[in-house]
Amino acid sequence: MGGVGGRVIVRDAKARFREDGKMRVAGLFVVVSIVAMGQGATRAADTLVYDVTGNIDTFDFLIIHGSTLQWHHTDTGGAAVGRHSGSNLPTVISSTLNGVTRTPVTDWTPTWPNPVPAENRINAFSSVYGGLTPALPAIVPLSVGTSVVSGRGNLEVSQLPDAGNDYTLIVRFGDGFNGSADLRGLITVVTPEPASLGLACGVILLARRRRRRAGNSAEGRVQWGHGPGVSGQQRDDEAGT
Repeated sequence: MGGVGGRVIVRDAKARFREDGKMRVAGLFVVVSIVAMGQGATRAADTLVYDVTGNIDTFDFLIIHGSTLQWHHTDTGGAAVGRHSGSNLPTVISSTLNGVTRTPVTDWTPTWPNPVPAENRINAFSSVYGGLTPALPAIVPLSVGTSVVSGRGNLEVSQLPDAGNDYTLIVRFGDGFNGSADLRGLITVVTPEPASLGLACGVILLARRRRRRAGNSAEGRVQWGHGPGVSGQQRDDEAGT
């Protein structure tokens, strides 16, 4: 009987042995089930950290989708990111994956509907930054946290990614004071841990005893499933064993 995926089945192993002239039959039924994902190896969840600094006047929303970033300015009482008092300041971006730098420190100066020196005190979207690595994973559930590194104000998650919003994360950068100021924050995303390898080990024990009249004999049928339509012998041959 064949197995499916990472399932291994051992069935119907029967050992026959003679003891004191009588036949005794021992039957064993063992099932070993291996549940694996990907390559079948257990690995820890990934931690992505996006480090973003923007010059904020009141509040703005940072939209993260895949490998892109975009600002959404909604408060018409304040200037858009980087545009207070006619400025044209960049948004500073960097990122890490499991502590290893993936996006080095990068200056991105977004464009807005109205050119410098207009402050764009309107409901508007900035241009799109398209070089973010690692990209925000299109999987759920994601654990998302925010923290402030420097500057005044706060960060908070406004929208968590899911299939309904095409896996789009939105984080609110809030200043909350008069004038504008740089606000540097960390957005930490932790991916779900892959299914760990579950293993139940089965051991077949065949007893042999030496008697005067005859040695012991063993016969059995052992079947190893390596996937649909592939026999254990075929798999061994392919592996060169």
